[in-house]
Amino acid sequence: MSGENAPQRLYLGLDLSTQQLKGVVINEQLQTVAEEAISFNDQSLLVHHVQPNGFVVDKNDKRCITTPVLVFLEAIGKIKTRIIFLKTKSI
Repeated sequence: MSGENAPQRLYLGLDLSTQQLKGVVINEQLQTVAEEAISFNDQSLLVHHVQPNGFVVDKNDKRCITTPVLVFLEAIGKIKTRIIFLKTKSI
């Protein structure tokens, strides 16, 4: 089998912060193939779990700041969908 016909290996890197999730896809030559970011307060992308400023302050203890895990999961799903769309669109 020729190396030219072999599928290209791609690698996904995720950068999770308190306000966004960023995904970058690179190839074996370390070239960026696709890049996408999802802000946790973007109502047009996160329709189920929007978080203003990316976090929630506990009503009983203002020192306790959290982010619901479902925000991260919805953002990962959106990143995956958008990166696949970008990659297939560029082929």
